[in-house]
Amino acid sequence: MTYESAPGMPEHGQHVTGQVVERPQSVSLAQKLMYGGAAVTLVSGVLGLFGDKDALREQTRKQLEAAGQAVDDATLDSALQIGLVTGVGVMVVSVVLWLLLGWLNGRGVGWARIVATVLGILGVLSTVVGLAGSAILPGGAAGGALTMALSVLTGLIALAVVILLWRPDAGRFFAAHKQR
Repeated sequence: MTYESAPGMPEHGQHVTGQVVERPQSVSLAQKLMYGGAAVTLVSGVLGLFGDKDALREQTRKQLEAAGQAVDDATLDSALQIGLVTGVGVMVVSVVLWLLLGWLNGRGVGWARIVATVLGILGVLSTVVGLAGSAILPGGAAGGALTMALSVLTGLIALAVVILLWRPDAGRFFAAHKQR
């Protein structure tokens, strides 16, 4: 008794029927914007590392005092170190997520579109809350106008990515890749 060999898996970019599924322009643009989001996040993080240390120290002191905590130099140094380590960690994870989700969405991975959407919406909301906070609290924007501009740019990129990933042509692209 002989058996036929099992059919091979379709190549990347091919539908089950063998037809090539081209990546639509909206997904390509979303992918490029995600790579741009990674770059903006990296620049923003690096600028934060080399920002005005004295101003950051004073702002941290004021925030700790406003929270009712006794502030001495050791407490202040500890808070600044924790903030630095946390900031670097968040920056690295953010850059990796932008890059990974850009790559996966460009390949038509459906769950990556959902994750990018959730993170994008959270990013937009974070930007709005940050803008509102800096408008309400004097000196609320650590790093000043440049940091705020980069934050707004990142939020706008996230919004554009979400819109592009849910266009009808993008939906057909992800649906075709889901059937592979």
